[in-house]
Amino acid sequence: MPARNEQHFIMDTVTITLTSNGKKEWTINADRAFTGNSDRDIKMEKVKARYIGKNRPPTHIDSEKGHYFINDRHLLLIENVVVSRPLSREVMYTQLLHYYDANKMAISPGHVELEGPSFNLEAGRMDYDLSTDGYDFSEGVKVNL
Repeated sequence: MPARNEQHFIMDTVTITLTSNGKKEWTINADRAFTGNSDRDIKMEKVKARYIGKNRPPTHIDSEKGHYFINDRHLLLIENVVVSRPLSREVMYTQLLHYYDANKMAISPGHVELEGPSFNLEAGRMDYDLSTDGYDFSEGVKVNL
């Protein structure tokens, strides 16, 4: 097997666009980006992501750090993650959020808080299927209506 030529970089201000079947689904902006263990592994700081797929209203996600694994199509958002859905006036807070583009799943394996206009929810875990708009909260769910 021939040796792979890798390029490592550090960039200020970067935009990553994710598409599915030729349609733009995600725009990910970061104040700073740099390669991790390989050039297929991008670490980011001060991340602002926007999901616009499936003809749905946009979802905005901010985090202190991010990590995108190109080969796995896996986006990891870390530290002070805030997910807002402006049209439904819902905001979710967590410290860790995984997005798996291959199966359109967003998973927060730790504590989450979700606030809406008429409810507050806390849970120890959240699985969200973007293809069906289906939530699954588990591990100590509390809801206030």
